[in-house]
Amino acid sequence: MADTTQADGTLFNSARRTVVTCLAGFCLTACAGLASNSSIAASTAPQAADFIGTWRLVSWTAQTPGQAATYPMGADALGFIIYAADGSMSAHLAPNPEGAAAGGAEPPRAIAYSGGYDLTPDTRQVHHRVRIATIPQWIGTTLTRSYDFDNGRLTLSTPPASTGSTNALVWERLPVPR
Repeated sequence: MADTTQADGTLFNSARRTVVTCLAGFCLTACAGLASNSSIAASTAPQAADFIGTWRLVSWTAQTPGQAATYPMGADALGFIIYAADGSMSAHLAPNPEGAAAGGAEPPRAIAYSGGYDLTPDTRQVHHRVRIATIPQWIGTTLTRSYDFDNGRLTLSTPPASTGSTNALVWERLPVPR
């Protein structure tokens, strides 16, 4: 696989480019043309318009009380989430194939789901109404996530599981294609 150096000096190889391109293409096809770039003032409650756009996964950590944080799909997991103006959304998460190859273990499978979404701003929650998913038990359910915006990033957090563990997924908005 050929490595290339990006403008910011980071290496990017063809396997990662293929995964990112496939995920981005699928996401953009699902919600084509509906992205916008809005800024969020710290003094105002986020609205649906603040979510609209395509977001790239920065990190996904799982935390169980009294234990070190873990990375469910590796520290370099890949992902996109798209929120559209019409109330539809789509999320895609996958282990980085380069990281999986380096570790030698079989990576966890990719997760994808799509459906609608709505917000409860007073409790800072977003509700994903799942219509299709790679996890069949999620279809027809609502996945509720707490949200926070900070420095142009969106953090979605799961409610505590029976073990007290939570997941935090940090996303950064992609620029609107010109």
